[in-house]
Formats: sequence, C-alpha cells, structure tokens
Amino acid sequence: MEERLTKKEAQNWLKCMFATYTTRDAIAQLADIGFKAFYTHIRSVMHAKYGILETTTCSSCSTPSKQCRLCSEIGNQIWDNHRFKKAKLKGPSWNNTDTTQWCTESWELAKCYMPSTGYRDKPNANSTDFNGIIGAIYNCIWMQCYFTDDLSKDSNICTKAREEVNELRHLQGMDICDGDMISFFDCLLNLLNDPAHLFSFKPAADARTYLKQLQQDSLPLSEKAVKRTLKKIYEDRTEEFRGRLIQFYTTTKKTVSVSPLREGRDKPIWDVFVQPKLSHVIMEKDGTRKKTENVVHQYKELFYKDEMLNNRVFLQGEPGMGKTTFLNKLALDWCNAVSEHNPDHKATFSDVDTLKEFRFLFQISLRDAIDQRDVLEMIKTQIIDMIYTGDKREETAKLLPQIMEREPCIIIMDGLNEWVDQSEFLYTLNKLTTLYLRGIYTGRCDLKLPASLQCIGLQKCECSSEWLYSLLITLSSFDHPVKCVLLVETPLETN
Repeated sequence: MEERLTKKEAQNWLKCMFATYTTRDAIAQLADIGFKAFYTHIRSVMHAKYGILETTTCSSCSTPSKQCRLCSEIGNQIWDNHRFKKAKLKGPSWNNTDTTQWCTESWELAKCYMPSTGYRDKPNANSTDFNGIIGAIYNCIWMQCYFTDDLSKDSNICTKAREEVNELRHLQGMDICDGDMISFFDCLLNLLNDPAHLFSFKPAADARTYLKQLQQDSLPLSEKAVKRTLKKIYEDRTEEFRGRLIQFYTTTKKTVSVSPLREGRDKPIWDVFVQPKLSHVIMEKDGTRKKTENVVHQYKELFYKDEMLNNRVFLQGEPGMGKTTFLNKLALDWCNAVSEHNPDHKATFSDVDTLKEFRFLFQISLRDAIDQRDVLEMIKTQIIDMIYTGDKREETAKLLPQIMEREPCIIIMDGLNEWVDQSEFLYTLNKLTTLYLRGIYTGRCDLKLPASLQCIGLQKCECSSEWLYSLLITLSSFDHPVKCVLLVETPLETN
C-alpha cells in the first residue's frame, strides 16, 4: 500500500470511500427493483385510464416532440412523478434517456430523474454512481413507497447521504478525522436502516454489517480492495469531469460570431455552418506542400492513416474559411457522440461514432495562451478554471495528468499562427533595427506613438489595433530605436 495511505486520517478517508461504494451497491439494487416496478405501475395506470394494453410497445419514437400516444403518455407519467417538475429550470433530464427503449429498459426511466449530464451512457443501475442512484430515488415521487422517512422534506435520509458523499468526493486531499468519519458512517447507516424496505433488504443488511466492521477496525483493508477502490475513485472523478466538460462545450460552442467588428452578433452554429471541403496535403522533400485530390469524407480519414492513429493533424486554410467554426463543430459532434445523442444534431461527417474512441476532447485557443508553453496549463486556464471553483478546481487540475496518460484524447489547438512565446519573441525582436510587416489591417488606428520609434510607415496590415499597439510599445522599450515599415495595398485609416 502507498505510504501516504497508511496514515490514520488517510485510512479514515479510505474507509469512507469503501462505505460509499458498498452503500451504492445496495441502493443500486433497490433502485433497479424499484424502477422496474415503477414501469409496471405506469403501464397499469395507462391501461386503466386510456385502455392502452400493457403488451403494446414502441421502439421508434426518438424525438420527444413527435411521439406516439403510448410514448407520450409514458413521458407524461415521468413528468408527473418528478419531485421538481414545477421548479424553475428543473424537471426530468430528457437528454439522459433513450426514448426508443422506454418500453424495454426501465432504467431509461430512472435516468430521467438523475442529474442532467453524465448519465446518458449508463445502461443499468450497476454502471451508475452514487449521485445518480440517490438522485433517481429522491427525485422520483413514486419511490417514496420504499421509504418510511418523508422524502418530500428538504432534509431527509437521501439528501443527507448525497450531501455527505458529495463533500467526500470534493474533499481536497485524503485526510478525514475520526469524528468526521463517524458522522459519515452514521449518515449512510441511517439510509440503510430505513424500516420500510431497506432494513429487511438483504443487500442493505449485508452492507450495514460491512460498514460496522469497517468502522470498528475489525475488517482490515486489503491491498487488492484498496487498488480496486482507488480505480473506482478515478473512474468516478473522470466521469464527473467529462460530464461537466460536455456541458461546458454545449453551452459555449453552440454559437459563432458573424462579424468580428460587431460584438454580440452571434448566431447558432447550425445556421451558419457549411461543411468544408478538406483535402490531404503532402510534404515534398524540399519542404513545399502540395494539395492532393484526396478529399476527407469521414472523421476516420482525418484522424487515421492506414488504420494507424495520427499523432498530429494540422488543419490549414485561408483566414475566414471557417477553421475555428469547423473545430467548434467537431467539439459538439464529440459531445453528441459520447453523451448527448440529440436526435436533431447533424454531424459534420457520417461516421460520428469514430469520436467515441476518444474519451476526452480538449479545445484550447492559442490566441488566449500567450506566454504559455504547457498544454496542461492551457487546459487548466481555459477549461478547468471556467468549469470549477475553489478546491474542486485544484482537484481536477491534479486529475488532468492522469487522464492524459491513461485515456485516449483529442487536443484541439486553434490559432497556431496567433500563438506567441513572449520570451523567445522578445529575444529575437531585441536584435532588430528595422521591421517590415505586410498584411491587411481591419480597424481604426488611434495611436500616439512613443518618441523612441524613429520612423514608421503605415500603409496596410492585418491585425487588431490592440495587437499593433502592444507591438509598438514593446519595440519602444528597447535600448535602441527601431524603424518599422508596414507594407500594404490599401490606405490605412488613422486619426
């Protein structure tokens, strides 16, 4: 066992994790039984009210807005039994469920009562974590029949257990004092002792026995059990992070700017996206590049060559050709492939399932990574820091290197030509006496140039006024004058 896990406080932390997974296994079996009974209840209600036979099934309604009478009524029953159907921004998590399986897989009903991300690809109770299980039980009003404790109260045995486990999952470090461990175990034991069903439910009784032995140190922690638990912890944390990552992308990548000069003029990416014509480019021996007639029609052709995964793929194109939009669309395609499964989503290529081979996708903007060289630091700054706050931010940052080492990942780095390593850039610029820039400038130039700039000729360039101004200020800080000549084709508008 690792030395860090031999300390008393770390042992307490391990015991709490063992207790969590043991309790999860017990309530997962209850939830599995409960939601099978819930489906039977729904069908009996529909038969009594509408005469819909319980033998009638459907497997073709994939769009919630266009359902047959049977699926529509099942959806209504799911809605009616949700504890928070009347609360703002609450109600069933429709994105979690596959409506085509409502008549054959009762767990698809259970997923409607779980948190809105991270549970789409959970086919059964055994594959669902503690948070998903307890959420399904608590949020489904009908499941009250399995409990004596009043689940309609804000504080009940389910919500208390969820809060304790979430606090444990988000704990910074691996140290828990004896008092906190005892409180944690008491909370889970209260859940497993509920007299309505769990008290006499054999999996719950076995779990109670195990927890008591664990708490009293009468059950040693084996090396094998520790390794298995640590693996589960890693899997749970990566799954939670991936769910938040998908939510982040589907929120931030769904619109694109239609004018770089007018902020706020954004439109849904679906309205403006046009599938680009991508062709492979070959590198000649002399370093020149030659475009081929080998057009990319599938993601497989983009990421693989002769069945071998490419380590790097460079996407080249003229400014304004839609490279960034294509990459944003790629991120959304990945989200839909691994979790969302929106029936209205139109993937860029037909083989979108190819993206399922990559457990994570990280999209970073190099224009926002000035002076950063470490990709992990870029991901932390642009993604993790945007998703999390406080201790959870640091916990996920520590998890990231493990993900990069163990999981297949796509790392999208947009704007390579805009990335600058300031340390090397300044080292090179400091030797200049004359600088020539050629391009197209797209803004007004309201600059008061420092006196140390000996001469500057402005005709035309492609850059923002902020970038140009920062460049000139940098040049003016050198201990010798620099002559700047900007070669352009149209007059530059200045004040």
